[in-house]
Amino acid sequence: EALTDKNPNNPAAEAKFMMVAKAYEALTDETAKENYEKYGNPDGKQSLEVSIGLPAFLLETQNQNMVLIFYLIVMVGLVPFCVWTYYSSSSKFGEKDVMYDTYSWFHHTLGENTLMKSLPEFLAGAAEFRKRNSPKSSKEKEQI
Repeated sequence: EALTDKNPNNPAAEAKFMMVAKAYEALTDETAKENYEKYGNPDGKQSLEVSIGLPAFLLETQNQNMVLIFYLIVMVGLVPFCVWTYYSSSSKFGEKDVMYDTYSWFHHTLGENTLMKSLPEFLAGAAEFRKRNSPKSSKEKEQI
């Protein structure tokens, strides 16, 4: 009580006093001392229940291996694959989602003396239109 008398309305002092009181009790009371040695707390065994927001079937012991395998497949396989796919597709594009091949095409074909009437031909040569304008299969090639 000496700490709380000198520091009234101080929560830190009250917490320190409670810790000192429990330590004193653990040293003087045999039951409290035994509880402290067994459980790490002079009050005895503390029930600690931790739960996470998962469905019950995921926490059952017979499903642990399947949950672990699924987690490994997702974290080691699926996530890196998604990152690789995104990176490989986004590395083809520059500013304002224009492909780097298109920048190169325009750089080599357009000049100061380019005529406006030939502009559709230059746009058709852009990389974004190459896949769209190319035949998909041998049958389509024969039809053309």
